Parts: sequence; C-alpha cells; structure tokens
Amino acid sequence: PDGDPLVENTRKADWIKREQKVTVMISNPPDRERAEGEGGWVEKGREGGDKAALLDDFRLGGRNATNENKLKNLYVYFWRWAAFKVFEQHRSESDRGIVAFISTAGFLSGPGFQGMRKYLRETCSEGWIIDLSPEGIQPPMRTRLFEGVQQPLAIAVFVRSGADNELARIRYAALDGSTREEKYAQFEALGPDSDQWRSVRQSAHAPFTPAAQGAWDTYPAMNDLLPWTVPGMLPKRTWVYSPDSDTLRSRWRRLTAETDIAEKRALFRETQSRTVDRQVNPLPGSGQRRRSMLEAGSECPEPVPFAFRPFDRQWIIPDNRVLDRCSPQLWENRAEGQIHIVEQH
Repeated sequence: PDGDPLVENTRKADWIKREQKVTVMISNPPDRERAEGEGGWVEKGREGGDKAALLDDFRLGGRNATNENKLKNLYVYFWRWAAFKVFEQHRSESDRGIVAFISTAGFLSGPGFQGMRKYLRETCSEGWIIDLSPEGIQPPMRTRLFEGVQQPLAIAVFVRSGADNELARIRYAALDGSTREEKYAQFEALGPDSDQWRSVRQSAHAPFTPAAQGAWDTYPAMNDLLPWTVPGMLPKRTWVYSPDSDTLRSRWRRLTAETDIAEKRALFRETQSRTVDRQVNPLPGSGQRRRSMLEAGSECPEPVPFAFRPFDRQWIIPDNRVLDRCSPQLWENRAEGQIHIVEQH
C-alpha cells in the first residue's frame, strides 16, 4: 500500500538500480550453481527488447558452449550486472568506475569463464586478484576465512580509469598462510605496491593466474593436443552400473520379469526423459530399432567397462532406454584401443 516505508524503499532502490549512475560497486554475491532461469533480464534479455542478454558478453559465441553451463550461477549474474551498471550504463557521462567483489573463485581459471575474463580484460584498465584459497576446493578448515565455505574464494577489484588500454593490466596475490590468522595478517600487510603482486597471463582468454617464470607457457596446452571434447554420460539411475557385470545382468532380469507395472516403474527409477513405456532411439552403432523397456527381454545387453570416476572402472548397461543422457558422440567414437582423458570440474 502507498505510504508503506518498505514499499517506498523498494521503489527507490529499484530506481537507483535502473537509473542512477553508480561508479563504485562492492559486494559479496550469493553463490548457487545450476541457477538457470534465475538471472532475469541479465540472463535472458528484456522481454520484447531487441538487444541480446547481458550474459552473452561472457560467452564466446558458441565456441565454448560445452563449458559455459558454469555461467548459470547467481554470482556470475551479479558480476555481469555490476559490470554493466558501473562500466557501461552511463559511459557517455563518466568512463570511470570500480567493481570490487569477494566471490567463489571459479572464474579465475575455469574453462567456462574464458568469455568473462575476455570481457573484463577488454572493458577495464586494471585489475587486482587476491586468491583467498590457493589450496583449492575444500581447503583445510584452519585456513578458511569463512569456516562454512568449502569453495575457493577470491577478492577481485577491477577499475576502469578512462585510459585507452588494449587489455587491462591485472595483478595476482595469494594468501598462502597455514592458518586463517596468518592469512588475515598477510591481507593486512598487502598494499597496492607490495612485492607479493605478480602479473597474470596477458592473452584475452587466459586464466587470472600468474604467468609462468620459465618456459611452461610456451608448451602446447591440452586443448591444442586433444581439441575434441564432449561431456560424459549421465544415466540418472544408479542400478545401470556396478563394479561387476553379473550384478547388472541380475538387475536386468529382475526388472524385465516384473509384471506389476507400478513396481516395474519403481524398479526402473523413471525420470522426465526415461520411462518404461517411452520409446527411444538406440545407442549409435547398436543396430537396434526404436523401442521401449516394455519390449525388453530377459537377456541383458552385454555390459561394457566405463570410467565411473577417475581410477574407478566399473561396468554399465549399454542401452539408451536406461540412460537419460548417453552422450551419443562418445558412443559414435567408441573403438578398440581408444584412449580418453578425463577432465574434472
């Protein structure tokens, strides 16, 4: 209702976010993965508008699509909105601004954030990265600045000064103390001209990490040697894989022998894309026709070995009726003696 101070404050805040020139943005944005659909117009663009979504500026136009699902995170949406608000919206009035965030650190080196790093390098004049968790994921509890946070964290400060730099000069420092108290002391001693700062790699898409001291950066990258990349399988049900193949055959016989349809559905573990009565295309190269699990006989398709996790080889039932996302390109390129390299994310 009119006169409600909360409503009035919301209106004022919305006006500031929409219209007011802002030159400094400081924030600790929320972190939530798989946040597709939660980024509003930053993620999807304005309804009826003719401009692309702001988040598209963090993408590489389809050249990095396999990895860019990592952009569907709340903290990335906040980064993109803050950069737009400070560096773009009122550029004709002022070409200067600062964005300073403490957030999860995946954007520093993750392959899905190449477009984000390119945007920040091309938009800003300078940047400073303070790596709060150089230990990586799940750092020892005694070293965490925030005890309940398992993800690596970083402070990033990006400045646009109006200087016509081709790419921003970015510096990096890590708090590598063995306790949080040591890290706090290192942080207190860190100044703009401290010796701890190291220049990061200079190419547009490169990680925000220090350039190598020796010849390391001249060696070919893994993507140069093995440029073909596809995601792994996502069965969405655990009964289709096992450390031994006999267990899979037993499970298959149990499922196909069940005559009660409700019990069969429960054993199958139905999902939106896979049900016992849905007909699906066979795996590439199988020579089978399109069919459903209701047509399955008691003989289990011959289980095949697969990498369940690094250093954990198990067996899986090679039947697309029981695999939500089979990664068809992997099956198309399956061959005797084929070697795969697994990249963890």
